[in-house]
Amino acid sequence: PDDDAKVFREGLYVAMASFPGNVLSIILSDIVGVKILLVVSLLLSAGSIFLLYAFHSPHQVLLLSCLFNGVSAPVFNMVDILLPALYPTATRTSAFGFHTSLIRVVMIIGNWLFAKFVDTSPSVPIVLTSALLLVSAIATLALPRLKAAH
Repeated sequence: PDDDAKVFREGLYVAMASFPGNVLSIILSDIVGVKILLVVSLLLSAGSIFLLYAFHSPHQVLLLSCLFNGVSAPVFNMVDILLPALYPTATRTSAFGFHTSLIRVVMIIGNWLFAKFVDTSPSVPIVLTSALLLVSAIATLALPRLKAAH
């Protein structure tokens, strides 16, 4: 029973770690800009995943999971702002729906691939995830600049 409580407590810590990232993304999106905040958050997420090699104890891994949740939370918020803004008003809802559906399909494929790679070598998913986040940060720089709606 004590192990069950520990699992739920650690899950709560990891979930709560996204709160500061969410609050900071709300505050910083207008100050620094959505695109820059997305790039920085993607880079920090990639770095925090790569740090997994340096951490070995369960407490360190929990701390790293909290760090990753905190720095990756703005990614989701900024994507939710950026995606609709990239399309004309008439097609925004359809485009957003299409992209969110596509994201869900890719997440399923990603989980499946992660499980396949873990069987071969545990380091492959870590390096691949970190590399994809890094590539995403670089690709984000090609997005157009959003105009302020004042």
